[in-house]
Amino acid sequence: MIAHIGVVDFSPRPKSTIGEILKLKKKKIISCFGEGFYKEIIQLEMHPTMYMKEHTAAILSKKAIPKIASHFNTIPGLIWITCNPVDLNWRGNYGRDRPANINIVNEKSILLKKALGPEVKCIDLTKLSLEEVHEYTCDNIHLSAKGMKLIEKELKNLVLNT
Repeated sequence: MIAHIGVVDFSPRPKSTIGEILKLKKKKIISCFGEGFYKEIIQLEMHPTMYMKEHTAAILSKKAIPKIASHFNTIPGLIWITCNPVDLNWRGNYGRDRPANINIVNEKSILLKKALGPEVKCIDLTKLSLEEVHEYTCDNIHLSAKGMKLIEKELKNLVLNT
């Protein structure tokens, strides 16, 4: 199983947008992690950073990472693709600036990677340079064609060397 998880769940966004996302994901979250976990994550951790005239929050706080890691560690053959750093001075083809605290995404990826057991293989994008972010993404977040080729190469290396 290959998972490229974190961008949506870790990203700071205007607080008002999170409720709708959580409603859409509620059944999936409860089936994977239980109702208690869902109740925990709807208690949003607010950030002082403003974006689009609102305080920011994320679907998953840093406190949720141990639970996510614990679940990931039970998935046989899991390969997780981390998030990457974000260059706040570059938009790529994205139409507006990202929140000033967007690199929380990368921080949470680093924390999750540290919490994973050796049975979970990772394609680690957390250490990309900003030049590599420009090369491998089209907008700091979404992979470009070169980024997809990089992932393909790394997947082949992981699969062939396991």
